[in-house]
Amino acid sequence: MSGIGSAIAPRYQVILGTAHISKRAAHQYLSKISKAVEAHNNFKDSASAHAGAKMPKIDFKLPVSVSAYKIFDPIEQQKFQGFVQDHDITLSPPKSNSSDPQALLDQERYTMVGACDAGEDSLFHVINGYNLLFGVADGVGGWVESGVDPSIFARTLTSYTAQVAKNMWQLHSSDSIDPKQVLSRAYAWMRHDDLDLYGSSTMLIGSFNLLTGKLLVSQLGDSAFLTFDRSIKRITHVSSEQEHRFNMPYQLTGKMPSSNSSTFPPNPSTQPSFSFVPGPNYPDSLNLDFKDLAKQRLDTPNDASVYQDELFGNNKLLLMATDGLFDNVFVDEIEEIISSPYNSPNPMDNIKSAMFNLAQSAVLAYIQHDSKTPFSEEAKKSGYSYKGGKPDDITIVAMFSQNHPLLKGKL
Repeated sequence: MSGIGSAIAPRYQVILGTAHISKRAAHQYLSKISKAVEAHNNFKDSASAHAGAKMPKIDFKLPVSVSAYKIFDPIEQQKFQGFVQDHDITLSPPKSNSSDPQALLDQERYTMVGACDAGEDSLFHVINGYNLLFGVADGVGGWVESGVDPSIFARTLTSYTAQVAKNMWQLHSSDSIDPKQVLSRAYAWMRHDDLDLYGSSTMLIGSFNLLTGKLLVSQLGDSAFLTFDRSIKRITHVSSEQEHRFNMPYQLTGKMPSSNSSTFPPNPSTQPSFSFVPGPNYPDSLNLDFKDLAKQRLDTPNDASVYQDELFGNNKLLLMATDGLFDNVFVDEIEEIISSPYNSPNPMDNIKSAMFNLAQSAVLAYIQHDSKTPFSEEAKKSGYSYKGGKPDDITIVAMFSQNHPLLKGKL
């Protein structure tokens, strides 16, 4: 939300992609495949096989939820999004034929996402002025032992973050939006609303200005990100995880249980994708110093690290993900996957293919109990004997920036 508008054409266009698969969904699918393989082997030894009957085919494709959006004119697309929401319009899904102009139009109809059902993970993305903001949250699984569903905190955090990011005031629509400030305001708003919310979560937020090319990333916890230059097919930056010690990330916390509490643990929600959502009105005043939490030695948004690239530039990819990816797939393996040629004429399909391959690689790594993984390597450094990957939810957001086609030859 800005005070002074602008009709300047954006310098960059972006393809935004998301992918996620929960640990539960992966387990259910792998169990199904295991039974199919067993049936397949039984068939080979059966009389039907000897009689020449056709052997049933087994297709392996994990149920990874993948989406992609082309963001080429954020101001106009934001207006369209507002019109759709104001008039309660349901958009038809894209046509299957990507060469159909109507299908391309449907795919370009960007709509914001405030939260998603990704196991204990969540994600969000919104447009504000010339800025695209997006992020991932990872609910801390240790709360399960106390009867708390960690996913509710993660989804609530992304819901509040999306609302703040969408409505963050700027003097000019061309101004960049500070993701650390977004996180501070979102978390403060959650605390202001005094939600009956236990648990904790990491948070990683990116902010990209399509007019200037400025990239900002705010990181709290062990969800991580990397930047990749498609022109040279090389990873150019990898963030460091924020951990107090091995497998204990920085995290934002909800209510803390007390010994005399009659409401803890809370009754689990009957809705698998439940989250608290912010009200329509942003509070007039918020406590943004979090001194009370700091006194308790709890992490706050002030502890988040910030990465800045003044000119992220053409043909660059930002990839962020929860630790379900980075604990199971080495960075050089990620580089190989995103460097691979993807030959669809529709670049959105190429982004989706890359993210699917990343998510599937993570799952295949964590089901191999004797493999060497980033998680097992870090465990070894910390004095633990551990082999294999770490079963976890996997959530990925990718942003690929290119020079806007209207400005070709003018830069």
